[in-house]
Amino acid sequence: PAMLSEAEDFSAFLTRLKDAKPGHKTGFCYLDELLHGLKPGLFVLAAPPSAGKTTFLKQIADQVAENNKIPVLFFSYEQSADELRMKTLARISEIENDKLRRFASAVKTEPYIAGKVTDAAEKYHKYSSLITIIEAGREHTTEAIRLIAQEQKHKTGHPPLIVIDYLQIVPSKDRAADKRLEIDYLISDLRRMARDLDSPIITASAV
Repeated sequence: PAMLSEAEDFSAFLTRLKDAKPGHKTGFCYLDELLHGLKPGLFVLAAPPSAGKTTFLKQIADQVAENNKIPVLFFSYEQSADELRMKTLARISEIENDKLRRFASAVKTEPYIAGKVTDAAEKYHKYSSLITIIEAGREHTTEAIRLIAQEQKHKTGHPPLIVIDYLQIVPSKDRAADKRLEIDYLISDLRRMARDLDSPIITASAV
């Protein structure tokens, strides 16, 4: 963009301030109250291993798509798309993951499970077209994430919610001997991406 002085650009800033839209509803009332909705920017969800970060992120992704009708890109560096779908089915159907994994045998002893899973799948189908799960690998650097998000924004006309699971695994072009420094580079890239795309970005992080 062209370089503008503050005198040239400040009036446009005031217009943007007055026309600011409310943040996206996450489906968690207290969280929405704290954040005033999910607005463009970077959010880091930090917790110890096995605390449920991925499950929580998938629920937020589902609920943002359902409540706001915007595209969601979920970059999963460890879990498969099927594992994430299992989390959604378990939540909506209120059936334990273990029973879903052994669905064929569980249905024989508890026939009601089949109906609950069918109902859950139908509910998910209503908004699942807005959600894209990317089983991410070494090629999915922040630059690749940016390109995919730009393409999605261009295609749908809406800045997507970007979910990254998780921060420490994202490949970095700025390899550093100090892992903390490398994470700093990633955080800076993601903040710029959120700003440029006008998108909220949520990433899970180990403590």
